[in-house]
Amino acid sequence: MQHAKADPDARLVLSNESIQYGVEILQAIQNESKSLKKSLKDIVTENEFEKRLMADVIPPSDIGVTFNDIGALEKIQHLETRFESEKQTMESRFEAEKQTMVALVASEREEREKSQRQMQEGFKKRNGRVYEKLSSSLVVSSSF
Repeated sequence: MQHAKADPDARLVLSNESIQYGVEILQAIQNESKSLKKSLKDIVTENEFEKRLMADVIPPSDIGVTFNDIGALEKIQHLETRFESEKQTMESRFEAEKQTMVALVASEREEREKSQRQMQEGFKKRNGRVYEKLSSSLVVSSSF
């Protein structure tokens, strides 16, 4: 179909670089689809049903639809974003709780060590008094 005002004698002029670029793109597309079809043939199947089914499998490159073309994916992408946000929130809460627990354990350990030191000091004082009483009673009894 031609434009009514188009000059029928007009010619399209393309540079060698443009033609080479176009050919390279076409070759890449063809090689990709050939490699995908070849790779589908290389799949080992378990039974005859799977072999027949593989013949009907269409490689993704042969489908002209992308995930962005499918409208329902917007909701899924929104949910994925929301779940990722929730995951990060949960991870940060977990990390905060973990740090709180570590601080509590350290505080309890310090309190326990302090209590043990106080008990040891108390025992030393009591034992010292007992030792002093015993030694003074020994001194008194040896003087008789």
